[in-house]
Amino acid sequence: GVHYIAHILKHRQKPQTMKHQAIAYFGDTTLSFHYTVSDMRSLGKQTREETVRLEGNTILE
Repeated sequence: GVHYIAHILKHRQKPQTMKHQAIAYFGDTTLSFHYTVSDMRSLGKQTREETVRLEGNTILE
């Protein structure tokens, strides 16, 4: 399961096939990458909105 996958990702292996399979597993099976990307986009949007609301850093707007 997850512990085995984490173990694979910790090691520097050549070829990278096992790491690619582990990443594919997380992306396709657990959908954890999709969830993380979605959350990061949402948090980024909230941060930009709050910055505008507070009339803060125009670089971040």
